[in-house]
Amino acid sequence: MSDTAVDPTPTVTLRPARPWWPRLRDARRPLPRVLGVDAARGLAVVGMIVAHSVTDRAFGEDPAGLLGFSHGRSSILFATVAGVALAIMSGGSRPPEGEELLRVRLRLLGRAIALMGFAAILSLIPTPISVILASYAFWFVLALPALTWRPRTLLIVAACHALFGQLLTVMTSTWFVEWGRPYANGTSFVPEMLASSVFPAFVWMSFVLAGMALGRYGLDNIASLRVFLATGLVMFIAFAAPFLIEARSLAPLFGQGEKGFPTPSVSSNVLPSDFPTDPLCLTEDNTQLVPCTQEESEQQLKTMTPEQWEALDTLINQKLGIDPSEGSGSWDPGSMPGGSGSSDGKIIDLSQPINWKAVLWTLTPHSGSPFEVLSSGGLALATIAGLVLLGRVRWSRFVLFPLIGIGSMALTAYMAHVLVIQSLRDHVLDLHLALGLSLGLIILCALWKQVFTSGPLEQMTGALADRLAGHPKR
Repeated sequence: MSDTAVDPTPTVTLRPARPWWPRLRDARRPLPRVLGVDAARGLAVVGMIVAHSVTDRAFGEDPAGLLGFSHGRSSILFATVAGVALAIMSGGSRPPEGEELLRVRLRLLGRAIALMGFAAILSLIPTPISVILASYAFWFVLALPALTWRPRTLLIVAACHALFGQLLTVMTSTWFVEWGRPYANGTSFVPEMLASSVFPAFVWMSFVLAGMALGRYGLDNIASLRVFLATGLVMFIAFAAPFLIEARSLAPLFGQGEKGFPTPSVSSNVLPSDFPTDPLCLTEDNTQLVPCTQEESEQQLKTMTPEQWEALDTLINQKLGIDPSEGSGSWDPGSMPGGSGSSDGKIIDLSQPINWKAVLWTLTPHSGSPFEVLSSGGLALATIAGLVLLGRVRWSRFVLFPLIGIGSMALTAYMAHVLVIQSLRDHVLDLHLALGLSLGLIILCALWKQVFTSGPLEQMTGALADRLAGHPKR
């Protein structure tokens, strides 16, 4: 008998790190991708193109009003697919353990760093689009501890975010106001990502965690896919039904009020109950506040001059019925992003009650209410499950082909659509821009995937993730 000791620890051979540029595709070696997930991601990208290109139309008066269905729901689908992707990248139905868990977390952290870099690039462009990439990266980081959770645990925590996320967002935003938000010294990233952005993590982690649960149950588990499909459709209908009954119309599904016009969205979580809830923008002559989209309002806040902040302060005080000379009830632009002047931690008079009905009882896109989250989140889960089931059918590749290419290059397509919309939105009719950009990206991505294994930005992201996880160079 030999006295030689045998090391019980198996040697883990890491694959080489991916190169920075995509490799040529070998048609004899099919890429290991889930067609249904790519198709769902592609549908989300096309939906965001429509939402970012087409202005609001009156439901029932203009067929284009039906496109309002994409507002909010396309981003929710994108976030839910992100959760499914996290599950796929971390072992699918078998979560990683030990050293492999550490490497998976490092790879995901590398992807988050890359996404933050791309978000920083887009932040240099004056666009009214609320870029989701920074939030996307933040969700990746928040999801790292959840990689080892069971699917049921993921669903329970996702449900808690759906039910109480907006409540946390409102209360946390109020606390930020009382404490004084630290925009001026550049330390506001985490508070903004948690509660004050267009995609607050308190709410949006519900979609990410629900998507992770779907992936953890297994994308080859037909029974669970059918359950997600059926349950998601029931959720979509059940949580939208009160608003359809109230409006006696399908208009609320398309981001419209009962008369068919765009539904007011809550422009601030801490506005008093009698404040107008429409997103407002300052006119060019700084003399009026006029209705605008949520994205236009937020973009204006980021680029306003001190003179504009002063005018905005005056106009909002007038709407609130506040006389700044009488006390501390003045709306303070210094506490807003890019604001000037003193920052005493007040945006409005916090003695005014929060309009909880406007915050929680609404189906408005990006409202974050439990009804919007559970209805649109259920639809996102049903869409993914349905497309994955469809993707198992042999002929489905031909049906899903327009979405698969753009879905497998979603980061590249997303960056491209922001740049193109910003360049052409003032020169091309919105419907023409949405149609042309969608078709153009679908065709270009399909052609690219016939030649290369991945998109250029996807390849760079994967290469950075591999190097951070310690994969050896080729």
